[in-house]
This record gives sequence, structure tokens and C-alpha cells, in this order.
Amino acid sequence: MGGKEIQHVECCKYLGILIDSDLKWRQHIDYVYSKLVKFISIFYKIRIKLAPEILRMIYFAFVHSYLLYGIEVYGNTIVIIC
Repeated sequence: MGGKEIQHVECCKYLGILIDSDLKWRQHIDYVYSKLVKFISIFYKIRIKLAPEILRMIYFAFVHSYLLYGIEVYGNTIVIIC
């Protein structure tokens, strides 16, 4: 492209979404999982100490955004199972 060679990579991060060369999204799923797994123990510990409304606010502040960000991109990809 323009006299320069384009480097082939297995995965790249673009706007916070990990895009792999096969569009399998495994690396992005693992990334999101690693971010969210730390909240499981936090929610487990505070579930009996806080009101459900407060827990809901904490969920939407820290967890919901990770799940929804980029869902249009990787949610609309066509997966062909061979």
C-alpha cells in the first residue's frame, strides 16, 4: 500500500476491541472475562451488605459497560461452523 508492505498480525486492538485475523473474537472474550472476573468476588462479598438498588448501580457503573461496548461489532459477525 503506497509502496509499503502491510504487516500481518494475528490480533490487534482497535478502539478497545481485540480483532483477530479470523474474527473468532476469542481473544476479546478472554480480555473482557479477565476484566470482569475480579468483580465476581466483590459482588459476592457485598451482596448481603448493600441494598439491591445500590448493587444495581455498581453493576451498571463497572460491569455493564464492558459487556455492551463493541457488542454491535462482534455480535453481528457471521460465524460459519465447518
